[in-house]
Amino acid sequence: MSERINLELSANLDMVYADELKRALCEAVEQAQEVRLEAAAVEQVGSSCIQLLVAASRSLEAANGRLRLDNPSSCLVEALVDLGLHDELHSWSAKDA
Repeated sequence: MSERINLELSANLDMVYADELKRALCEAVEQAQEVRLEAAAVEQVGSSCIQLLVAASRSLEAANGRLRLDNPSSCLVEALVDLGLHDELHSWSAKDA
């Protein structure tokens, strides 16, 4: 198992991208203790992809790992806050957690 895997999120985190994101996150969760998501390019967010991020985070936490969100776009931040996921956003963005 590697220490960290970096993934870059698509500009459109919508239903079309959900299957691809699910595959990438499942593979990353199985292979690494930390999954870092570059999120600066995100322009559109759907709840299905948010669900996948939450599920990946919980799977990593159960294995003493973590999800990290690097450079989240304002669109992604707004979507997470609107869905009541402020604590997750803070946890995923924390540098020292």
